[in-house]
Amino acid sequence: MPIFNKLPHSIEVEGVVYPIVTDFKAVLEYSRLVRESGIAEGDAAECGRLALRVFYLTVPPNAAAALEKLQGFLCCGEPVGEEPEESQPVIDFCQDYWRIWAGFKAAYGIDLGREDMHWWEFKYLLDELPDTTRIKNIMTIRELRPDPKNQESYEKLMRLKHHYRIRGLD
Repeated sequence: MPIFNKLPHSIEVEGVVYPIVTDFKAVLEYSRLVRESGIAEGDAAECGRLALRVFYLTVPPNAAAALEKLQGFLCCGEPVGEEPEESQPVIDFCQDYWRIWAGFKAAYGIDLGREDMHWWEFKYLLDELPDTTRIKNIMTIRELRPDPKNQESYEKLMRLKHHYRIRGLD
């Protein structure tokens, strides 16, 4: 478990320490750049090159090792696991920015537009937003699997899922 005054600000790649950009805004900017650049879905190589440019102040020579270490950082030091094939994202930092901002403002009194915050701190606070915030309700709707046996609830949930879908994934 990290101690917040010791959050990482660099990544060691092949014995060399490289400073990185750790502010949550870099992750949001990376998300925006991927979305707006037209990178084909699943083009891991192009996404990787973009990630190296966004997060590393000096890009390590071994790009594959640098990306692996960066993925560990982006996962907040948690083990990097395989996502289930049918796993759909429940949040999109570009589409949901204002809802995230409103949730932080309401729950924590934090104005994300004016705040500098380490990615890990942001991610932990995002994960712990109260269920009463709109963004948490929308994330729940996106992750629910409708039960086709109950026609009424199935149709209602499908309407909600369509309304709150992440654009670009459908």
